[in-house]
Amino acid sequence: MPDLPPTSPVRPEPIDAVARVAEEPTPRAQERPQQAQPERGVQVEISLAARESLARAEVATRTLDSIEEELSLGEKSLEAAGREAFLESIREPSDPSTSAIADRIFTGIIGYVYDAFQLEEPNPSRAQLEEFAGAASRGLDRGLHDAASLLMAFGARREVVAAERAETFETVRNAVAHFAEEQMRPDRPEPSEPTERNTPDLFGGGSDSE
Repeated sequence: MPDLPPTSPVRPEPIDAVARVAEEPTPRAQERPQQAQPERGVQVEISLAARESLARAEVATRTLDSIEEELSLGEKSLEAAGREAFLESIREPSDPSTSAIADRIFTGIIGYVYDAFQLEEPNPSRAQLEEFAGAASRGLDRGLHDAASLLMAFGARREVVAAERAETFETVRNAVAHFAEEQMRPDRPEPSEPTERNTPDLFGGGSDSE
């Protein structure tokens, strides 16, 4: 009977060996530097309501810009009439109500816009005053249209904004037409403010009583 080879040393079971290897950190894992988490920048998210509020704050400024363009007033005349000072005074309005928006537009028209117009037309005729009122109305319509488009982009309902725009246009246009008529009178009394009218909240800003 042939001699058997000497007994081989006992080897660990495969499962035990794998378990031990899994518990020991691998050289690659030890050498791999820990990746730093990327820094996240501070992100400020503005809600649609906040953006809509910001858009409403610019309605008067955007509308007055359109009126200036429609009247083709020169930069020097506008500067001399105090354009920058007036626009700065309404840049951050505290009252978002429709009557306040109408007042800001109307005050700008009969204030620095009309002053610039007078610098270019020192003694305007009736026809020129009528053209002033007509051009102001056209610029008013275009400016309110642009503002309405911006509001709808921030979620405002189309039918509501359309109704608000129409009411705002009528309020300011009628006030400007009345102002132009007064300028044709010899005594030329001071123009009345459109805030005296009981106007609805045309841009959804709410009134102080709400």
